[in-house]
Amino acid sequence: MRYDFRRIYEWPLLPKLVLVGIVCLLVFYLGYLFDISDLNVKLKASIQQESDLKDQIRSLANNQAQLDKQLTKFPVLESTIAKQQKQLTRPADLPELLNEIIALGKQNSVDILSFSPGPVDEKGTYPKVEIKMTVAGSYDQLAKFISQVVNMQRVVEVNNMTIAKIVEEKKLTTGTVSDNVLTADLNLIVYEAKKL
Repeated sequence: MRYDFRRIYEWPLLPKLVLVGIVCLLVFYLGYLFDISDLNVKLKASIQQESDLKDQIRSLANNQAQLDKQLTKFPVLESTIAKQQKQLTRPADLPELLNEIIALGKQNSVDILSFSPGPVDEKGTYPKVEIKMTVAGSYDQLAKFISQVVNMQRVVEVNNMTIAKIVEEKKLTTGTVSDNVLTADLNLIVYEAKKL
């Protein structure tokens, strides 16, 4: 039997119910597509946002833990900085430090051929004075002298050093130059304490 959609009112009850069921399913499906699927997209976005927020909270908690850990080290760091500040040379003590460097040269039988402190350089974190000097002596004498200069109670840095063998014989304060005498050109940096 053929059903005419223009004469649906004449159909038996069962085909009418099947058609109404199909139409209802179609309406529910279209409603799902336009309403519920949009909610699913929003739900997925909210879940992703929740995951991102949890990651950010974990990261902030880790940062807080690291900051707390570093904060416990602050008193030790503060005392270390105070100790290092005491090792910086006050401007009034610079001549005494220069005399100590010259005295170390004499103690180690090193001949100081030239010694010229430069002006105070105010650039950088701490003011500094560059000292250019040329010394002569054996390898062991030079090594001992440089080691003692670097390990002084005041902060003295060997910034640049060139060692060469003396070619011509010269009369030095320690005697005649022999084959094992070397010269060293040194650039020493003395850091000064900041004026408060």
